[in-house]
Amino acid sequence: DRINVLVFDRDAEENRLVCKVPVFGSGTGAVDVSPIGHKVKKGVHSVVVANIYNAPPFGSPADINGEFNSFSDMPGGMARIDVIKKKGQPRKCEVKWENDVVSTTVNKLSTRTGLIYTYTQDAVQAEQGNYIWYLTAVDMKTGKEVFKVRTGAGGFKNNNYFGLALGPDGTAYQGTVGGIVTVKDSKY
Repeated sequence: DRINVLVFDRDAEENRLVCKVPVFGSGTGAVDVSPIGHKVKKGVHSVVVANIYNAPPFGSPADINGEFNSFSDMPGGMARIDVIKKKGQPRKCEVKWENDVVSTTVNKLSTRTGLIYTYTQDAVQAEQGNYIWYLTAVDMKTGKEVFKVRTGAGGFKNNNYFGLALGPDGTAYQGTVGGIVTVKDSKY
């Protein structure tokens, strides 16, 4: 009743299972968007997955600001699992961190900034029927939110599961129902 991250040895003849790591709560996990894979340092590779359990389906264009915009019923969360290989020892896997970030976008990691970019909303406002959206950055090392930038309000700013992209100049591009939101990272 939990989502498990499965890591296989692709060099083994039979794709041997290296580890199976449960993430997110019992009966409250679903992952169907792309995980992030990254070599952190020699001998350590990381996988970051995002929980979209209970994500709302998109509603009718006639009710663009309707309740389907609310993420308030989603438990959310991201988890980073490290796959560690030390010379002469078998690989092992461990959960490095979990957080409670709620998002339905395809998250992206900038190896230049060390930040995971995602698209979120103000949970308190969503419970009151006000849908306010943010580009949010999460530290890859710690899983903690670093910053968020308000991108707008209402159903037209809903990302509706569209992917997020990062440009070479530090600009984040997030597809939304009403078009594309762009935010430039000042670290570039």
